[in-house]
Order: sequence, then C-alpha cells, then structure tokens
Amino acid sequence: MNKRLVDTMGVLAGDIYDAFLLPNYPDKQAAIPWRAMRVEPTDMKLDIKPVVADSIPNAIADYMDEVDEDGVWLPIDIAEAIDLDVKQVEEALAGNPEMFDPVQAYMLRFKDK
Repeated sequence: MNKRLVDTMGVLAGDIYDAFLLPNYPDKQAAIPWRAMRVEPTDMKLDIKPVVADSIPNAIADYMDEVDEDGVWLPIDIAEAIDLDVKQVEEALAGNPEMFDPVQAYMLRFKDK
C-alpha cells in the first residue's frame, strides 16, 4: 500500500483489512507484484499474543515433553531447568489452561517411631 492510501484510510499496524489488488505497474512488478487500490477494515477480531509471551509456555511444554519423568512438575523445578524466573513460569502455567492442567497433590506424613 502506498502512503496516500495508508493515510487516507487510517491504516494502523496490527489492524486487519480486506485489500483490493491489481497487478503493479510493469516497471515495479519484479519487486512488488501487486498494488492495493482500496482497503476496507474487516470485522475479524483476533486475540494475538506477542511472540515473546508465547515462547515461555512453549519452552515449558517442550521441557515437560522432553523430561516426562512422572508428569508432575513444580514451577521452581521448571524455572531452574529452563533458566527462567519462577514468577514467569507460574504466570505461564496459570495463563495457559489449554496447555497445562493444575493438579493438587498430597503426601503422607510419617510419625517418628
């Protein structure tokens, strides 16, 4: 899209548009094969997280998949293994319920004999 079209339509980075394209002028087709004649905003809504935010849950999942000792991990153990802050790991685990299942565990206390 050229600057005039961007300015006229108020195009912003991250917004989604339908573009009406034509083949570009012959002298420019080698570098840019198409040119936008008109754009219209779409009503499509996407919830796109930054790639950096996605990399932490993916790193955790990769670690869990690789190790798979017993299927249950403490956030501190994950943080140490993949060199992250425990808070980052806890937030990634809690913020991605589609990837991670929280579990509650109990241990038997043994009495001194």
